[in-house]
Amino acid sequence: MLSVGMSAGLLVAASNAQAGPTQARLGQAESAQAGPAAAGVSHRPDIDGDGRVDLIMGARRALAIVDGAGRKHVVPAPAGTDPINNIFAVTIASGDFNGDGFDDVAAADGFYQSTAGAVWIFSGGPYGSLVGDGSVPTVRLQQGLNGLPGTAESQVFFGNSLAAGDLTGDGVDDLAIGAMFQTVASVELAGTVTIVPGSSSGLSPSKGRVLSQNTVGVPSVPEYNDKFGTALAIGDVTGDGRLDLAVGSAGEDNNGMVQLLPGAKGGPTGRGTTSATSGALKIKAAPNSVAEFASSLAIGDLTGDGRSEVVAGAPYAQVGKSLCGAIAVLRGAASGISATRSQVRSQSSPGFVGICEDNDAWGDALVIGDVTGDKRPELIVGAPVESVGRLNGGGSYTVLRPSAAGITRTGSFAVSQNSPNVPGVAELGDNFGETLSLADLNRDGRLDVIAGANGEKIGTHQAGEVAFLISYPSGKPAASTTALSGRSFTPAVDRLARSISGPAAVSGR
Repeated sequence: MLSVGMSAGLLVAASNAQAGPTQARLGQAESAQAGPAAAGVSHRPDIDGDGRVDLIMGARRALAIVDGAGRKHVVPAPAGTDPINNIFAVTIASGDFNGDGFDDVAAADGFYQSTAGAVWIFSGGPYGSLVGDGSVPTVRLQQGLNGLPGTAESQVFFGNSLAAGDLTGDGVDDLAIGAMFQTVASVELAGTVTIVPGSSSGLSPSKGRVLSQNTVGVPSVPEYNDKFGTALAIGDVTGDGRLDLAVGSAGEDNNGMVQLLPGAKGGPTGRGTTSATSGALKIKAAPNSVAEFASSLAIGDLTGDGRSEVVAGAPYAQVGKSLCGAIAVLRGAASGISATRSQVRSQSSPGFVGICEDNDAWGDALVIGDVTGDKRPELIVGAPVESVGRLNGGGSYTVLRPSAAGITRTGSFAVSQNSPNVPGVAELGDNFGETLSLADLNRDGRLDVIAGANGEKIGTHQAGEVAFLISYPSGKPAASTTALSGRSFTPAVDRLARSISGPAAVSGR
């Protein structure tokens, strides 16, 4: 189920939309859903059971859906979600949480009930709350509700990151939920991750488990502003057939750390966790700034050795004299991850495409998948604040080829709205590439890039846009690409592409 039908109705033109720099927006702490490397990771989604991929996109007050047949749907946000801060569905993840063969969608509103945060589960299927008849109600997950561990408190932003996959090994998808501002042992902003197991009756809040840096086996200790749970990713990094959980702590020692909690029977416990810090990787921030290392994550087998790599973004890392951003590729191994088995790269790396400039936010979004059809996945790196010409924040993404060491400079290229065959035109504040996903839209065996431009405007209206970029064998956009804006849906939606869930999705941060 790695293809989606593109009907003639979907092949329409659209326009352009924005979001400010990474450090200025809460929604940056979003899920990085794992790429196609590991079996058991939810990367469809197929919400109507027709065997074709459906694309779910977050908007200001709704979920916007393009199903496998190209039909467009709008699912309004539940009552009580935040009407002011444009924050509903800033993070989404998809998985089959009840094992019925239809994928479900989790969407979070971090501002719910005075920033306590909550996650809504929309069910797939003929009687679901997504494109069915609605007879299956939408479910709310909130700390302290229906036995879910914790207490709903303000400024927790429960749901700031989400990832789905079969972490418990029972054949049903589970949901990992980040709360990066959660107080742990009286330490504010330390952060937690809650794993809610799936079952034949759906997600089971009362069986949820909370992980933090107070959990036995997890390195370090809870400290102010660690933000454990900034980003999440799921995949088999150790190569043992179990899914592992990668957790970003973007505030650790003011620069960030990624931790890999190895898979275990019943799900990760924290025991055997390995990690890599920004310091060990020599990823630096400017004085009085934060690199935000591990604020975005992706998992996929870039080296071709059967084990997945963890890729972590540091969109505000200092490279030379510029705060342009960097990424770290952490090689998978039976022992986990280590800074000693890594690559750190930026737009200033020898032979890499692009120019390192202040506030490019290179690494703000990450996704892994095969866009060339050669059976080896590429790494796609979003830089939503990249200047295109003189247009600050026009945005772009970079495609990096895989190698036995991780990634290589050979054959890399960048794509913006000024690139050939890309719909629209680069404009100030479009933030193209802030959200990324992959799907085989035309069923030719190559994954196609789905790139969100949340800042795209139609006139003065910030409608948002999603570009569907069909891949040539080179991986570059083909002439048959197209786009949809928030105005393309009925009813129209605002700030389309705040998040995207697809076969290998990352919602930025």
